[in-house]
Parts: sequence; C-alpha cells; structure tokens
Amino acid sequence: MLSIACHTETESRRAYFKVDPADRKIMIPVGLNDSLSVDLVFDTGAALGYLSIDSSFCAEYPLDAWKGAPDVMAEMVDVGWTYDKSSCSLYWHPLELAVCGDRMKYGYCFVKNWKRIMNNAANNGAFNIPANDTTRVWELNFEHDYLEIHPAAGFVLPEECFLLPFVEGQRDSTLYVRIPLKVTCADGDTLTIDRTFMIDTGMPWDVVLMHPAEELGLFEEKEAVYTGYGNGSSRRYTVDARMFGNFAMDSLRIYTFDDPLMVGTQYLIGQNFLRRFNVFFDMRNGRLGLQPIRNFRRVVNPNHRRFHLLVRPDTDGRFIVVKIADYAENRYKQAGLREGDEVVAVNGYRYERGKGLSDENAAVIFKQDTKVFDIVRDGKPLRITVTENPNEDQGD
Repeated sequence: MLSIACHTETESRRAYFKVDPADRKIMIPVGLNDSLSVDLVFDTGAALGYLSIDSSFCAEYPLDAWKGAPDVMAEMVDVGWTYDKSSCSLYWHPLELAVCGDRMKYGYCFVKNWKRIMNNAANNGAFNIPANDTTRVWELNFEHDYLEIHPAAGFVLPEECFLLPFVEGQRDSTLYVRIPLKVTCADGDTLTIDRTFMIDTGMPWDVVLMHPAEELGLFEEKEAVYTGYGNGSSRRYTVDARMFGNFAMDSLRIYTFDDPLMVGTQYLIGQNFLRRFNVFFDMRNGRLGLQPIRNFRRVVNPNHRRFHLLVRPDTDGRFIVVKIADYAENRYKQAGLREGDEVVAVNGYRYERGKGLSDENAAVIFKQDTKVFDIVRDGKPLRITVTENPNEDQGD
C-alpha cells in the first residue's frame, strides 16, 4: 500500500512508500500525461531515463505514447538475474510523469509483460531518474520511508553525509560509485573489495558479486546459505564490513552469482545496503550522498526458498541436473542425486522433452515433502527418493 502526504508545503514533494516483503520493490505513485495515476517501481538499476510499462496496463489505458505499432520490437533479457528473454516493444514517443508534484519528461518507453516477469500482479512497470537531470536532488529517505525531490538550486546536503562521486564512462549512463569495503568473514578471514558498484534500488540485496568478479573464488570455499532465484541460485554470506574509514556495517550480506550465462554488472549495491542511510542522488553535482540513520530495518522475503538443485534442458531437450548445492544439509545431495543425471520424472510426472513439467504438475510436486526421482545415469535407469525437511529455514 502507498500513501501520499500533502499536509504541509514542505511535504508536498514527498511520496511515502511501504515495501511489501514478498516483493521488496519501492513502489512510487506517479501520474502519466495528466490523465492516469499508477504505482511504478523506482529502479536505478537501468540507464537513466528508463521507463517501462506493463503491457496489460497499456492495453487497458491506450495513451498516444504507446498506441499503434511500436517503433522497435525485440527479444530482451527480462532482468539481470536471469537469462530468460521476453518480447518487448519500444515506443519513441515522449511521455510525461508527475512525480512528487514535479513533472519529468521521458523520451521513450518499453512495453512488456512486467506482471509475469516480476511475478506480481500489482507491478505495472518501473522508472528512474530522467536522463540529463541537473536541476533536482532525489532523496530516498529510509528513516521515514519516502521519496522527496528537491530543487538543486540552493539545496545543501546534510553535513554528516558521506559523499561519493558518480563514476563516469560506465555502461548505459547507469549510476556507479566506487566504494572500498573492508570485509571480515564469519571464519575470520578479511579482504578488501575496492570496486566500482552499480546502485540498484530495484534489487533487494545488500551487495552482489556476479561472474566473473575476482572475489567469487574466495567465497566458494566458505560456508554459505543457498537460495534460489530465477533459473539458478545464489550463495549468501553474512559478514561484518567497514567503509569510509570506521563506519561499521555489521551483518552485511554478500550474495554471489557465478553463472556465466547471467547478464549483468559484476558489482552491485541494493536496497538492503542503502537502507542503512538516507540516500541523496545529487544529479547537478554528480554525486551520491549517504546519511547514516540510527535504525536499520532489513526487508526480508519470508517466502524465498532455499536452493537444492537446478535442472536445465540440454541441446537435445533432455533435462539434466546441472547444479547441486554443496552444503551438508542438502537432502537432495544426501539422497544421491548428482550433477549430470538426466531427470525423466518426479513423483510420476514426466518431463516432456524440450518442455519439462507443466506449471500445474510442478505446483503439485512442490507441495510434496517426499519426491521420487526417476533418472538416467550413465545410460542406466535409477530411482532416488528425497525426503525434504519441512522445518528447513526459509526466507531471504
């Protein structure tokens, strides 16, 4: 749910938000061309001036900005954490958004099935800061959960802000800053991750390292919590960290994605990192301001499932176990499943070559604690039974 406060003159440029833990998106109410109101995700993880609208919303409200045939049709990667692609229409028509009482101009918009991509019927699209915006300071206030837009002229950042210049020359004019993190792992090992990080408010996690980040090898040898995401998995490590000299961040979570097929930036900071601060995007001066706040409130998705194994089709359409999470409590590994096994059926539901399981059959299997795998290994049929732990900790 979202509410807009308009009680005083100073609050008229604020949009208050609440983040749904099951979705963990910052949803901001905006107006479209003075005729429509809609909640969109505030997502800095794309090029400045990015605007994407859900296709079903566009069909219901046919504005001139997306009427008729699109200027470009393309297959695009859905998000940076998967290699799935979907159809996307690009319209080069200007569109005006009213955000926090201010008017923003966007030169184009993408139209695609956001509700399916994000698995959320309430997700009507995403936007971020307009390209070449030098007249505003965008404040994400995580102390009181609101977005506020300040005129840059005469605005002074809080004195206690850490200031980081945006790093120029990066891909697609996305926002990057260089942050040296001194990290202490749970086993006492220390390292410094002195990298250029992309700022991604649409990503829920603290810090993400993606293939081929150099630090992945160091973390591979450490005890991790495996969680599933999209087509694969991530590993999560809880560390203590310091930055800007002595600013301490305990219980920082570092997530590693080592799948080379995933598309994305190697180093990212997301919402649960930024939530330790009030965040100022100072576009005129090309810098990020981070004002530490007293109460850090992590947003956790209670339904995020642990990752056990990944089954993926090969070039012949057979479904192969390509990854098994390497931790002691993984009952799939304990039961004897191995990477390279061909999965023929689970609980009697057969994998159709090239297509896999139907959504209905997969949903039935998901709810069953006991799973019987019919597999082929080295040309021989085998049957392996896995009994899951219904009390296994979930959430992320």
